[in-house]
Amino acid sequence: AANACMGLANALRQMEQYEESVEAYRRAVELMPDHAVVYLNLAGMLSHTLHYEEALASVQHALKLNPELASAINLLADVLQTLGRHEESLAAYRRALALDPEASFNIHSNLLLALNYQAGATAGALLAEARALIRGCHPRPESAFEGSQAEYIVPDVVVRRTYQGWAVEINPASVP
Repeated sequence: AANACMGLANALRQMEQYEESVEAYRRAVELMPDHAVVYLNLAGMLSHTLHYEEALASVQHALKLNPELASAINLLADVLQTLGRHEESLAAYRRALALDPEASFNIHSNLLLALNYQAGATAGALLAEARALIRGCHPRPESAFEGSQAEYIVPDVVVRRTYQGWAVEINPASVP
């Protein structure tokens, strides 16, 4: 049931039914209270729906469950930046990059943007830090991917377009 809630929440998010997606993630949190990724997904959707204080609480809970989850630290930094807590945001972006030096371009670009809000920094210091950050990026990020064959999975939730709109159904093949 918990995986079905997560699948439903993801499907609703893809269909841009964000408030419904938040509710499905909340139900998944009730069913899986010890899973950091569930709290992270809820936090991401809360942030997307402009509920930043709730998103902050949810991502902080995710980090209590898994303090080394770089994607949660990145979302924490994003939320802190949005809330105007720039110094905390910078520290979180740096921590996310320290945990995952091969991190996505998103973390790098957000850190560069957050540097502009750094209190008391001179233009020269900002430029030097930006250059160092850019030079530290992986020069060939595509090399991290292997050419192995993808494995097939059975989805928990099936989303399909109908004449009336969208239909979301639990896949009977995934129910025990």
